Parts: sequence; C-alpha cells; structure tokens
Amino acid sequence: MHNLDQPPTFLEVLSAIRSLKNNKSPGNDNMPAELLKQGGYLCTRALHKYITKVCADENVPQQWRDANVVTIYKNKGDKAVSGNSRAISLLAVTCKVLAKLCRDGTQMLEEERTARRQERRLRRNTPTVAVATTTTYTCPTCNRICGCRIGLFSHQITHR
Repeated sequence: MHNLDQPPTFLEVLSAIRSLKNNKSPGNDNMPAELLKQGGYLCTRALHKYITKVCADENVPQQWRDANVVTIYKNKGDKAVSGNSRAISLLAVTCKVLAKLCRDGTQMLEEERTARRQERRLRRNTPTVAVATTTTYTCPTCNRICGCRIGLFSHQITHR
C-alpha cells in the first residue's frame, strides 16, 4: 500500500490474512484466524471488497472497533489481587487484517521518506563536478618522480 489514499490491493489483503497468527483467541466476532485463512479465494475476495468499501466510506464498522477485554493471571501471588493480572484486548480478526494493512502501508511510506532523506543528504554532501588532478614533481638531479613537494624536498636533501 504505497499510496495511503488508495484502497489496498487484493494481494495486500491476501498477504495480511496469511500473516495472521494461528491458535489465538477470537475477538467479539468469534471467528478464529484459521477460518479466514482456510476460506480461500472467495473469502479473501469478499473481505477485500468490504475493506475497499470501508476505505472509500472512511467509516470502520463499530463491531471492528469494539474489543473484548480479558484479564490474564500472571502466575504471581494471589489471583484475587488485581495487580497480579494483566488485561488484553481481543479484536475481531477482520479488524486485525485492516490494522495490518494500515501498519504495513505507513511503514512502507516511512521507509520511502527515509530513503529520500538519505538521498538528499548524499546529494548535498557530494560535489557536482569532481576533478581529480595529480601533480608530480621530478628531481632535477636524479630524475626521481615524487608525488608531492614535501617528498621532493626531502629527497633533494639527500643529494646535498
């Protein structure tokens, strides 16, 4: 999803569905990720059309926005103490697909911005015309070639 103004493609939706983790608790839709993964082309196509409609309307369904909040015991101390458990949100699997598409799209956009910034920085620090000039100096006494004046000067001292 390079352009966030455009709805995701079918292949992007398919990739997001395939990346869902198996054996996770379902959200308020009671649909496990495995069911969506095994749904095949027709299921993916239907979800793609629905996500395209959601993007066009700019209105995420309320069922996708709602989450079941469940507490999980941390296996430390007394179960009755609320500090010994943590809360997790169980989202609808279709909402997870939409969230993955948005995250992947913004991540690609950020990578493109970073690459453009680095390219501008390189262009700014690189001279437009690089001229390589090499000056050599020859000793008048023995015709030895030196790459710099200091080398020639130290060489000429040996002739004195």
